[in-house]
Amino acid sequence: MSLRSLASPLVLTLLWPVAGCTFGQQQPDSSADSSVDTHTDSTVDSTTDSTADSTPGDSADSGDTDTDTDTDTATGDCPRLDYSPTSLSFDGGAVGVAYDQFVTVTNNCTAGIDLDMTVTMSPGRGPFTRLSNAEMIIPQGLSDQIEIEFVPPNLDPQKVDINLTTNDPSHPSEVIKATGTPDADLDNDGYDSNTTRRGDDCDDSNPDVHPGATEIWYDGIDENCDGKDDYDQDGDGLDSALYGGTDCDDTNASIGAGGPETQNGIDDDCDGLVDEDFINAGDVYVSEFMPDSSNVADEHGEYFELYNSSDNAIDLEGWTFHDDGTDSFSIVGSLIVDSGGYVVLGVDDNTASNGGVPVDYQYDHASFNMTNSDSFYVMMGTTDIFDLDYSGWAITSGAAMNLDRNSFSSGHAGTETYWCDSTSMLDDGDYGTPGGQNDVCF
Repeated sequence: MSLRSLASPLVLTLLWPVAGCTFGQQQPDSSADSSVDTHTDSTVDSTTDSTADSTPGDSADSGDTDTDTDTDTATGDCPRLDYSPTSLSFDGGAVGVAYDQFVTVTNNCTAGIDLDMTVTMSPGRGPFTRLSNAEMIIPQGLSDQIEIEFVPPNLDPQKVDINLTTNDPSHPSEVIKATGTPDADLDNDGYDSNTTRRGDDCDDSNPDVHPGATEIWYDGIDENCDGKDDYDQDGDGLDSALYGGTDCDDTNASIGAGGPETQNGIDDDCDGLVDEDFINAGDVYVSEFMPDSSNVADEHGEYFELYNSSDNAIDLEGWTFHDDGTDSFSIVGSLIVDSGGYVVLGVDDNTASNGGVPVDYQYDHASFNMTNSDSFYVMMGTTDIFDLDYSGWAITSGAAMNLDRNSFSSGHAGTETYWCDSTSMLDDGDYGTPGGQNDVCF
C-alpha cells in the first residue's frame, strides 16, 4: 500500500470484546484517520493511526488498518449485586415471639470477580437482630442469605434500615427497609394481648383464654386471666391436696393445713382427722367382737363393734386399729358413728357370706385378724382412745363376746368381768348382736 497525503486521513476503529461486557463490531471509516478512537473505555485512547490511506478519497477505506492498542481494562458487569426481597415486613406477629426472614443476595457477574459486601443495621440496637455474618464474599453466579430476626417488644410499630456496602461500582451501597407491627389480637377472641398497655388477654394464642372465660380448675391454664393459682380454687393460699398441696377441701377457704379445728364434722386443719380436738379417750370403745366364727370361716365371719358414748357424732376417718403384733388397718373415708350409736367393722360386708352380719366398714382380713387371745388398740392419730386386751379370756367358737347391756362404759369395756357370750342367734346359727342392743350378761 502506498502512502497517501494525510491531509484528510480516515481512521478504522477495531473494537475488542472485554470480559463481561459486549461492545460494537468493525465499521468503515467515514472521516480522516486523524480522529481519535471513540471506544468508551475508562481511559481515553489518544493514539492516532500509524498507517495512512493507500487510496485517498476511497469510499470504503477497507484496506487501511487501525494499529493502536487499548491499554485500559473493562470489568463490565462484575461484580453485580442483586438481592430479593427489596424490603422486609414482619407485621402480624405476637409480642415476645421471635420471627426470622431472609434476604437472598446474588453475584450475577460473568467475569469471575467476587462480590464483597458488608451488612450493618441502623439503628444498631432494638428488636431487629442480624443473625448472619456481617461480612460476605460471594463468588460469581452464587448466592448467600442475610438472616434478620424480629422480636416485637410491644405493639408499637418498629423499623430498621439494613445497609449493604459492596464493591459493585453500580451499587456501592443499598438500603433494605424492614418494618414490624405485631397483631394485638392474634387469636381473634376480641381481647388484645396483655403484653400491651391496653390489652388483658393472658394467652393471645388461645381463643378460649381471655377475661370472662369460664375457669377450668386444676388444668394448669388461667382461662379467665385473673392471675390466680389454678390449683387454689378457694383462694386461701393453699393448693389442693389432690394436686400436691395441703388443702383437703379446695372449695372452702376456711379449710386448710394449719387452720383451727372446729367441732363441725369437718377436717378443718386437713390433718386427716375430724374434730379431733373435741374427742377424748374413752368416747369410743369396743362393745362386741367375734374372734372365732363357727358356721362361716373366720375370713368371712370376724367382726367387731364400736360404741359412741359421747354427746356428738364422731367421724372415724383416719382412725387406726392395731394389735400387739403387726396387724393394723386405718379407716379410709368418712365413717360416722352417732352419739349413743354403733358401727360394725368386719372382714366381709356381704351378709350372704358373712353369716348375716350388717357390716358398716370392711377391712382386709390379711391385714388385721383376731385370734382367741389377742388385743385391740383404737387410735385417733397418736391419741389412744381405747385399749382392750382379751388375752386368756374364755372364748366360745361361734359366739361373739358381748359387753353387758347394763354395763356400758369405757372402764367396764376394758374389764373381762363385764363380758359374756352373746345369746342372740345370727342368720347362720352363730351368736351375736352386731349393730344392735347387746345381751344381758347377769
